[in-house]
Amino acid sequence: MDHVEAVGRLGVPHRVPADKPNPAEAHGPVARTRGTDRAEISDAAQALSRRSEIPNVRHDLIEVLRGEIAAGTYETEAKLQQAVDEMLLDL
Repeated sequence: MDHVEAVGRLGVPHRVPADKPNPAEAHGPVARTRGTDRAEISDAAQALSRRSEIPNVRHDLIEVLRGEIAAGTYETEAKLQQAVDEMLLDL
């Protein structure tokens, strides 16, 4: 009987009969497939990401405007016309 030298799990060479099948190859070749990575970003995370695109809020200006609106001095003809003109430019 022919023998083949093989290396065992502990790295020690030993002789194995040549006609003895390799247990690792008993079921045929193993197909190795490579999976693909995938990430899903939640709606909340997307909203937080978009938040950085929003300009900073000027709280001091908001308070001034709220005061003018409450006093009835905010809505003037000139401001209304300016708002209409800017809206038409956006269209």
